Amino acid sequence: MTAVSVLREFFAIFSWFVLAYTVFINITYYLNTILAFFAVRKHLRTRSRERLEQIFNSRLVPPISVILTAYNEEATIVDSVRGILRQLYSQYEVIVVNDGSKDGTLQQLIESFSMERVEKTYDESIPTQPVRGVYASYEYPRLIVVDKENGGCKADASNAGINAANYPLFCAADADSLLEEDALLQLVLPMLERLDFVPATGGVVRAANGSNVQRGTLFNIGLGKRPIEVFQVIEYLRAFLTGRTAQSVQNIMLIVSGAFGLFNKALVKTIGGYNKDSLGEDFELVVRMAKHLHGLKTPFSVVFVPQTVCWTMVPHDWTTLGKQRARWHRGLMQTLQWHANMVLNPAYGRTGVLGMGYFLLVEALGPCIELLGYLVFPISVVIGAINLPSALLFFLISVFGGVFLSLSALLLEEVSFHRYSKWDEIERLAIYAFLENFGYRQLTLWWRTKGLWNYMTGKKHAWGSMARQSFGSGSV
Repeated sequence: MTAVSVLREFFAIFSWFVLAYTVFINITYYLNTILAFFAVRKHLRTRSRERLEQIFNSRLVPPISVILTAYNEEATIVDSVRGILRQLYSQYEVIVVNDGSKDGTLQQLIESFSMERVEKTYDESIPTQPVRGVYASYEYPRLIVVDKENGGCKADASNAGINAANYPLFCAADADSLLEEDALLQLVLPMLERLDFVPATGGVVRAANGSNVQRGTLFNIGLGKRPIEVFQVIEYLRAFLTGRTAQSVQNIMLIVSGAFGLFNKALVKTIGGYNKDSLGEDFELVVRMAKHLHGLKTPFSVVFVPQTVCWTMVPHDWTTLGKQRARWHRGLMQTLQWHANMVLNPAYGRTGVLGMGYFLLVEALGPCIELLGYLVFPISVVIGAINLPSALLFFLISVFGGVFLSLSALLLEEVSFHRYSKWDEIERLAIYAFLENFGYRQLTLWWRTKGLWNYMTGKKHAWGSMARQSFGSGSV
């Protein structure tokens, strides 16, 4: 057999492998979309405003500590805090952790909320960088600001907030986020209604770019002017509304977004809080919680609430977005490596086989294999390893399969929640749901593959600063 024949045979085998893998990936996504559609519709049928009011007025509702971690967030911090202080919840506190910001984040908080330094001691069972001061306000008694030295990662700031929290549940949120007024009520419901133990719940994160925000209140939902912002609206709908909902239905959800999630504080402290060495501390924390509960043989469910919404400012420039996506993928790979004994392990039930298996076979390896497919199939056709119809089938499944999934997520959003009420916005979203598969999606695959490569070659950078814009920038 000649070298040319060997090369042709290799490309043929690899091409068929990529094609089979692409079919597997898309079938998985299609099934998740179907599961999500029925789950969201069922959720809407069983939820009522009267039930929320009943929970709100009940004395049995557990109090919640909302923890905002802030590093150089002067553009959004005041609006975020104002929004959270308007929560429709009977008993809660807001803890802002200023993680050694170099801008005016702390000063903005002091001036906007009449904060004064106070002498306050609290449990420091989770080690963090030293706290420089604690601030409180007579005018805003729910608000506490913890000023600490920079820990080099979000996890260190989150742990400081957990140490300072007074209540049994804590809601982790980012300082560039806005919570809808009933967000805490929606998040706590599964913990009250489920028979099994619910250690954490999460909700939908949506892009606030282009919306009209005034003094921490979102008045009109809109779309950002830049294509990069609209593309992310579609991505977030697909990831949260369909992906997380389907995982929750199967009881295999292992990511509660660091931007918006509710946690059992006692359990988190038992396992040592967020890991400061983790690049994806939100994913790693939930996986560690699941491992701990499996060890105790405690039945549990991590639940996603599709109706609960947190609005955040997504990256508006390509450099920041690329760094974010590469960092997310490095964090994914790191967690899979740290907890490799759980992956596809029946001893961990659904969590190990379906949950960790999904993150390895679909989320971790998928971007690299699909990106290789875009390179391998043209070469395979040129050298005669496969025929043209086989190559076209790959591109048809990859590209138009992605179009179908994005449009399905948009359809689910419109028939269920209808957040974007203007026809021109819906039309624009539909157009971008189609266009994202012709360039933007491939770019995200490259960023994620780059993150995989950087992790494998030792470039494991920690939490870094991101370019921020204030709420309402480019508002309608």
